[in-house]
Amino acid sequence: TADANQLLRWLDEEHRRDKAQLVALERRVDEQAREIAHSQKSLEELGERLLGKRFQIVSLDFEEMPKLYRRVDLFTLASPWFRSFEMVIVEAMATNLPVVVNDDEIRKEIVGEAGIFVDPTNTKEYASALRSVLDKDWGDSPRRQAEKFDWKEIVQKYEQLFINLGR
Repeated sequence: TADANQLLRWLDEEHRRDKAQLVALERRVDEQAREIAHSQKSLEELGERLLGKRFQIVSLDFEEMPKLYRRVDLFTLASPWFRSFEMVIVEAMATNLPVVVNDDEIRKEIVGEAGIFVDPTNTKEYASALRSVLDKDWGDSPRRQAEKFDWKEIVQKYEQLFINLGR
């Protein structure tokens, strides 16, 4: 019975520790939600001040995204350097939009010749790239680049990799 009592005390301590961690996590989530709401409000105010009615923050279902992409002339995404493969870039190119993205090896692999690469912290270079992308006739190169990431092709590449590894 001493072992059983010791086990019960240990379980009780673990339960209290887990509960404390959950409470702390809940507080962090609440704080982050407030920060996001504040950031979105600040972004909305800035966008409206600079662009007026041309600025919108929208929330759409995934199925509605191609329709939105077809309403614009280009796609841009300034990402932190540590972000890996961002599917949203491929989605935009799949609707034949040229893109302006970070100048790093990951995005060069994704975008190929279907867009312009910039240092997003250099605002003059970024603005110039946004203008330049509109001046070029991209043909169907964005769509063709996106096709390289078709799931059927990716599955075939993995299948071949596994076959080669098994030899």
